[in-house]
Amino acid sequence: MKRTNKCHPAATRKSAAGPETKLTLPANLVRGGSVCLALIILFALAAGCASSTGATQPEQGTSGTTLVAVRTQAPPAVDGKMGEDAWAQAKPVTVSLKPEAGVEPREITLRALYDDENVYLSASYKDATPLKIGEAWSYDGTSWTKGAHDDTLGLVWDIDKSLPAFDKQGFGVMTTPLRNGLDVFDFKLDNPTGQLSHAKLDFWGWCGLPEFYGRGDDMIFKMSVKPGEKALLIQHDAYPNGKPWVKNETAIGNKTVPVYKYKAGLDLDNTPRPYLEDVELITDYTSFKPGDRAPFVVGIRGATWGGSKDDIITKGVNDNGVWTIEFARKRDTGYPDDVVLVVGVETAFAAIVRDDGKGYALSGPVILRFE
Repeated sequence: MKRTNKCHPAATRKSAAGPETKLTLPANLVRGGSVCLALIILFALAAGCASSTGATQPEQGTSGTTLVAVRTQAPPAVDGKMGEDAWAQAKPVTVSLKPEAGVEPREITLRALYDDENVYLSASYKDATPLKIGEAWSYDGTSWTKGAHDDTLGLVWDIDKSLPAFDKQGFGVMTTPLRNGLDVFDFKLDNPTGQLSHAKLDFWGWCGLPEFYGRGDDMIFKMSVKPGEKALLIQHDAYPNGKPWVKNETAIGNKTVPVYKYKAGLDLDNTPRPYLEDVELITDYTSFKPGDRAPFVVGIRGATWGGSKDDIITKGVNDNGVWTIEFARKRDTGYPDDVVLVVGVETAFAAIVRDDGKGYALSGPVILRFE
């Protein structure tokens, strides 16, 4: 079954139950992959707040700040470095991010490229306290604790212009702040009669956890179908193969502890994202000393999510306190839980930066336009 894209009648999408669509990218694109398989970002009510700063003056459209995607014949490698000539031809746009939860204001510089099949986006921003491997176990001599959340960048896209005013207000369309907790995106909207039951947002995420897989986190926000509810509910895109990693934790009595430890000669410094063959089961918890560490997730070599969740290739690198993150994705994946990016059609998105465990900052709406 196919459906017509509301934004562009000529664009069609496969059903979620249809054949699996793979991202076809040049071989050089997949060098040095990164992934964020589990993102935990704290959102709150934010007004539309995009503004232009820095040497590059962004083009202003009828709504939001406009990011122009430049066509390229030489797709860049997704390596977090932006060393290719194609990126030098891209048109940078710098927008301000509104701080929430006590973090400092910041700016983020965005660039975009595209070719016949794919779109490539980059984001750069300063971070005086970069944290890429925060989510790891550490032992203090008495108990095991998990570290702060990794730094995170998320891009949230309106699918088929389904959320009124998102292109003008971004997260300012939300009406109620997030509930307490770190494990949920909890957008709130007025939906008294269920008229927004079709609203959908596509989430592309990067973070340092974990790096072994080479993909970003691909999720979707859907409006609750129950009239009177005010939540856009978060769910992962379909992944028929199961998770390509295991969470390294178990409960012993009333304590949560890691299941695996590094094999001799390996540690968090030289093998931050281990596979199962790099670790072994813990059989004696009395053998640890203060300062010992263990990974929070362990990869399954060769495993993939499969399905729609495998769409986004991403990599982030921090160089002297500046994060550079690159994304690549097919402009049309064929899945209905992904935004379609059509040449000639403007599409709105907003950016979220989480600074490890300290808090987050939100951009106003950004409009992607293809040159």
